[in-house]
Amino acid sequence: MERLEEERLALAAQEQVTRIAAKSDLLFADEAIRIVEFVDYRCGYCARGAADVATLSEVEQRAIRIVELPILGEASTDLAKVALGVRNTAGEDAYRAFHFAVFERAGRVGSRALALRLAEELGHDRAAIDRASLAPDVAEEINRNLALARSLGISGTPAFVSPTKLHEGLMELAELRQIINDEEKPNDQ
Repeated sequence: MERLEEERLALAAQEQVTRIAAKSDLLFADEAIRIVEFVDYRCGYCARGAADVATLSEVEQRAIRIVELPILGEASTDLAKVALGVRNTAGEDAYRAFHFAVFERAGRVGSRALALRLAEELGHDRAAIDRASLAPDVAEEINRNLALARSLGISGTPAFVSPTKLHEGLMELAELRQIINDEEKPNDQ
């Protein structure tokens, strides 16, 4: 029985590597990306993980690509849309600042209106963010993210994808750093 279980786990791990490799161009398009993190703003574990990621150096943070995966209801989708509206309007740095700010407020940003208010507090044009968040390309991106997560076998958040493994659930800071520093580059496989 033990041998069969070991074989089953080895086969599952190989299937996982195959799924990741098939989506490698989507996941790791930028060669600096070492980890892709799928998050939902209403996920408590994602908030704990974001607090850890926020302590990483800027270089380490840039090795992590954040992917919006709103799976916990309509409020999650609204928050993801506003976050993408910030990114599309103000750029990647503003997006990351908004991302961490939502999680720092631990559940106090639970609606579209509160997310827009937070974006405004961070110095962004609320009306521009609102318009950008309602653009068809934002909804399409979220749908692509959901399809990508399904194709990788992701069943919840947070989920971290490295070039060789899917890590579901909260990851320790040391483990994140190890992947960032030690993992083979996706294009080197």
